[in-house]
Amino acid sequence: IKKKLKSKKFINDEIFFLMGSNYRLKLIKDSDKKVKINKSFLEVYITEEFCRDEIRNLICKWYIKKATDYLNKRTNDFAKIMDVNPHSVVIKDYKSRWGACYPNGKISYNWKIIMAPNYIIDYLIVHELCHLIHPNHSSLFWNSVKKILPNYVEYNNWLKINGQLFVI
Repeated sequence: IKKKLKSKKFINDEIFFLMGSNYRLKLIKDSDKKVKINKSFLEVYITEEFCRDEIRNLICKWYIKKATDYLNKRTNDFAKIMDVNPHSVVIKDYKSRWGACYPNGKISYNWKIIMAPNYIIDYLIVHELCHLIHPNHSSLFWNSVKKILPNYVEYNNWLKINGQLFVI
């Protein structure tokens, strides 16, 4: 049974995910607004008067940058392996999907996937790249996914069950 998670409160020690690892939020008073990983902490440097929405926006921008860099690189890596040529890769804020592949070869990803473990991110990338070969969910499509990721069913199920954890 899926339970709707509450939005983050953006308080110290709250858990945030990045590529399958957990980080505890640490708010640090500083005039230099930034976000970074330091050991087991997601450090957010903020001025004292920063409100929850501003902290959220800083963290979201940081996640989007991480997702953009990582997803572009991994999509290019897998595209070479699979001998496909995506036209472009874009990062979006989808409410209820993880990615999309368009007829013009554009691939888009939900930035929140960067919170998932690497193998789940790879599954999403392979899934979308396979749509460049088969623009449907036919058995040919799933066979293409399986050639690259034999455990794709497990990964797909993991995302269906755990994707709801990636709430900001």
